[in-house]
Amino acid sequence: MEQLEKANRWRHQRAAYEALSNSKKTELEELEVFNSFAFVANADIDANSGVNRPHPEPDIRCTVSGATRYFELGEITDQPVSILMAHALENNEITGCAFSQDRPFDYILGKKAKKHYQTNGAPVELLLYYRTQAVPPLIHFADLLRKNMPLVDSMIRSGQFQRIWIFDFGKQHVLWQSS
Repeated sequence: MEQLEKANRWRHQRAAYEALSNSKKTELEELEVFNSFAFVANADIDANSGVNRPHPEPDIRCTVSGATRYFELGEITDQPVSILMAHALENNEITGCAFSQDRPFDYILGKKAKKHYQTNGAPVELLLYYRTQAVPPLIHFADLLRKNMPLVDSMIRSGQFQRIWIFDFGKQHVLWQSS
């Protein structure tokens, strides 16, 4: 009986979440990821300082040692996988499919490289994260980084991002950060 009550509570919470607008869901998810990252990263982010910001600002504004800083977030996920997972959760179905590790990594880096933000001079860091999709095996992850390092370096050299992070939300672990 206790499991049934838990399942019904979970379904009720899920239904309330699904009733939210897509933009509100995105804000909640971004703040959840950012707060988890801030808790485990060695980034001197002031506790509970993260807040969602509207475009053309980056996704999250926070303070680092009292100074304003922005974080732009981007999920590394194969879009068809995300769509199937959302459909499965919405309909209480079990599903699976093949996915790519390379395409989503290349896509999100390219997408973020083209964006421009208004920050009134405050620095911006890029936080890419795995949430829906599993992190690739370490050898493949290293190959993805090596292949994309010219773009990563140019994003930092141009001043667009002060630092770039890659975070595993599921394991609450920073996988990589630029220097």
